[in-house]
Amino acid sequence: MSSTTNVTASDTLINDNTIEEISRILELQDTEEKEQIINDVLKNGRQALVKYERILIPEIYSVEINKSIDDQSAVVQTLIQRTDLSELIKQHVYQRWKTACLNQPKIWEFIVKMKDENKEHFESVLQHTADYDSTYTKSSSILAVILQILFHGIDNESFTKTIFIDLWNSVTNKGIQGCKDFTQYISEDDLNEQLADCDSPLFLALRIYYYEQLSELFKQNKIPDTRNLYSLAADNVTKKGWLNGIESVKNKIPLVKYEALLKEIAPMIGSSVEVPELRSTSTPTSASNLATSTRDNTPLPNTTHLELITPIPTPNQPPIIGIWSDPHLASSTTTPFGNVTLDEKGKQRLYLKELRHDLATMTSCAEKTIMELLLHFEAELLEDSMFANNQGTVIPLFEKLQDQIKKQGWLSEKIQENLRDLNRHIQNHDVPLLMRSLRELLAKIRPLNIQEIQKLVEKARNAAELIRDKEVILLIGETGTGKSTTIQFLAGCKMKATKVEVEPGKFLEHITIDKSITSITNRGLKNVTTSARNKSETRYIAPVTIQLKDIFGSYETGEIILCDAPGFGDTAGPEVDIANSVGVVEAIKG
Repeated sequence: MSSTTNVTASDTLINDNTIEEISRILELQDTEEKEQIINDVLKNGRQALVKYERILIPEIYSVEINKSIDDQSAVVQTLIQRTDLSELIKQHVYQRWKTACLNQPKIWEFIVKMKDENKEHFESVLQHTADYDSTYTKSSSILAVILQILFHGIDNESFTKTIFIDLWNSVTNKGIQGCKDFTQYISEDDLNEQLADCDSPLFLALRIYYYEQLSELFKQNKIPDTRNLYSLAADNVTKKGWLNGIESVKNKIPLVKYEALLKEIAPMIGSSVEVPELRSTSTPTSASNLATSTRDNTPLPNTTHLELITPIPTPNQPPIIGIWSDPHLASSTTTPFGNVTLDEKGKQRLYLKELRHDLATMTSCAEKTIMELLLHFEAELLEDSMFANNQGTVIPLFEKLQDQIKKQGWLSEKIQENLRDLNRHIQNHDVPLLMRSLRELLAKIRPLNIQEIQKLVEKARNAAELIRDKEVILLIGETGTGKSTTIQFLAGCKMKATKVEVEPGKFLEHITIDKSITSITNRGLKNVTTSARNKSETRYIAPVTIQLKDIFGSYETGEIILCDAPGFGDTAGPEVDIANSVGVVEAIKG
């Protein structure tokens, strides 16, 4: 059973003729936003044109979208059918499906058969995809296509009620049996035919989906594909859903990795899942012990896909909503001082600003192009058009990256596998997996981020200068042992125990500053932050001078200097390890 389809990005998504035809129809030849508009339309359907109403020629816009006034004097915009652009995008969508099925002849035979046998419904699915793409379906994958074709009781009105999203969540969490929750939208014979045969189009399409998800998760947790484990797991999860399917291969995976795998899966199958803490082998954990929701047809959150997006977005409002997935971002900036804290979006925007600044000083190379793609998708997830609009379209950048990798001699077998993964995730518009693949590729061609090392070493040396020739208490230890928390406490901060949600439905005990009764005046504490996760928030040595009178009263004189340091075995990458070593040596040298 084939699990992937390997094609080039240009074959899969777009070709020069399509670009030129869209440009001609919309008269974009001299429009600065030409590439952005074309990419948006091909990615999000014709409905994306609403965002560019002020850019497009009014006569051209009115050919595609009709504007009217409803009973409440509100402007209503509707897509006009059977326009030249609509027919062109339908051809493009059909070719995209065909290309994606090159290694899946049974799925393609089914699509062609449905095209001939149920022309009206097939045309409806094709038209809906051309107009809205993944707006109401959560994915552009072949699985989404097969589900739309089979469940022909889900009409356009049902799409707007998120019924298809509920169906998608059900089958991508419960496996093929999740279809049984939606029997009113499919004929009984069709459903039984799909459920009974492991070579049915629905089973094959769902297996492709699960195989991609599982292979990513297994690789991330360093679980090798021995004895055809990936395929076996994909078969079982397709039949039984995430929890029971993973449990069926538990004996083939070391317990410590199996429990780590369950923690990875938990956010993908809903907030009601209880993930166990890692425990000794005397009390093993099984997937069946996890509590799941008892409500039927309840849409389950899924962090590996794009969320539902607004069908007709307002101009200048980016429609894509996603999940930020940079594991190192939270520790890349120093945030709290006094009662002022940068929120997560503030940190992300600062990170994007620094990344764009770094890119401006780099010469053209594969590393830079990967970073440009990361900037594009991270800005997209943040919904920050200031960054995303200046990065060009994805496909030209991806093709440029392929060419640069060849010219720079990086084209190894593993790199080729990364490129195939990237192409597949671009095709499916799966931004979180896309970003993960980009980071994996970047780590292969850039083992060390020299710019980051230079920044951190400079900050470490500046901190070392502040404590030169002084008596210092340097706190050294592994990540998560409480060095930063200890310094905050010794500096006079009032502490409190809290519960922090680190994953949907999972809380950890965390000791943090009680800001309701603590007014932080020691400026040295601005670089001392803590996290409930086992992740170092400290990026370089940070000295904190404490006046003894502030702790013991005015009768005490003198001061002590406590110096925080990143944890050994730091979770923030080798750059922090190197800077940490330099900083500690500088601090000890005095």
